[in-house]
Amino acid sequence: FSPAVPDLLFYRDSYVNDSYLDLEVRPWPALRVVQKLRVRFNWQEGGLSYDGQFQRDRRVDFWTWVNRVEYTWQLGRMRITPQYKFMLLRLLDRDAEIDLLAESRSIPILRLEAQLLGRTSLRAGIQGFAGLPYRVADETARRNSFDQRTAFISLLNRSAYFGYDLVTIVGLGRDQREYNTGFEDARDFDSLTFFVRAIVGFTEFGRVL
Repeated sequence: FSPAVPDLLFYRDSYVNDSYLDLEVRPWPALRVVQKLRVRFNWQEGGLSYDGQFQRDRRVDFWTWVNRVEYTWQLGRMRITPQYKFMLLRLLDRDAEIDLLAESRSIPILRLEAQLLGRTSLRAGIQGFAGLPYRVADETARRNSFDQRTAFISLLNRSAYFGYDLVTIVGLGRDQREYNTGFEDARDFDSLTFFVRAIVGFTEFGRVL
């Protein structure tokens, strides 16, 4: 006999339809537009389940949408890529017309990569800047909404080490997050990080990054 395990996916006594749409277009070689959509309709059967728990007869809809746009400039050895990503997530009790979860994310990104030497490159990135932060808006729990800004710069070096491909990354990163509560929140932070990473892979299996 095994104990009952709660179903965290709302699939208890349910008929579920899951649909996906994935679209990528390149109007120009440097411009890339990606659209991803997932829709799940969940018809839950009402009454008592096998473990004695009661649930309402209802339909629960789950929507997720990701929109990403990026443009790449190649200037000699330097590559500059501005990006914008918008993400939407909504879990809706259709019968009660109540949002169980409603969240959106607006993410502006700027990436830079420059090849300094044959094996060494410089990489830098900003996620949220000036008056355009990385913004999370939680409509069901507004105290969890926040603005964030992230920046990093790193040097990446590739070398061969006894038949392995060794990648060493040295960098500096900064993260700032401020919750939209209207007062000083204990969850706010402003951190500065120095990091060193080493990744080892087999050269014959291709690039490790």
